[in-house]
Amino acid sequence: MISSIQHEVPFIGGSASSLPSPDSSSALSKNFMTLLITQLKHQNPLEPMESGDLLNQLAAMTSVSELRDIHAGISRLSDQFATAQLSSATALLGQEVAIDARQFSFNGDGNKLALAFPSPGTGHLLHFLLTDQNGTPVKEAHYQGRHNESPGTSIKKSLDQLFGSLPHGQYWLQSTLDGDSEVVPVQLVSKANSIVFNSSDQAPQIRLEAIEPVALSSIHSVTRP
Repeated sequence: MISSIQHEVPFIGGSASSLPSPDSSSALSKNFMTLLITQLKHQNPLEPMESGDLLNQLAAMTSVSELRDIHAGISRLSDQFATAQLSSATALLGQEVAIDARQFSFNGDGNKLALAFPSPGTGHLLHFLLTDQNGTPVKEAHYQGRHNESPGTSIKKSLDQLFGSLPHGQYWLQSTLDGDSEVVPVQLVSKANSIVFNSSDQAPQIRLEAIEPVALSSIHSVTRP
């Protein structure tokens, strides 16, 4: 049986305040008073400024200050979340992790890659079909439930055990019980051996043995050594 624990990427909560910080509030008050005094000095005595104009100016300055504070708060949360993701990725190194096996890119040793699936039960067959990216069948395999093996018992078989040697490539996996069209959930199990970063957003990804790197969100479980 596969002993696993659910793995979730921790999220550091919090919300960016929509109110200016004490420092920015002080600066805002100082700037507004400077602007007010300057305008009062240079106003036309015959056409003094309307109080509404002053309020509009204050509102505009307040909005700019609030937007600046919100942006700074979001930037801090983004940095904290990136740190949490990297910490989670680092914690997985050297451990076996499981991902959905419906689609994967194989690029290595089939003995380092395994399928984890529920047993169909004594005497029953679980059928596996591998197809390429064009839907063309590549290889078929099956697993027959052993004597006194209860349905749902966790089974783990290497890719080589089931399909023999496979060329590198992109694969789709279908798994069904004999006489039933219902798809049986299967996971792909491999060891996490390094961290790489997505070129588009620099998010950390896990490089697994024998397959292409995967996002943290793709990992369903972790098998502790």
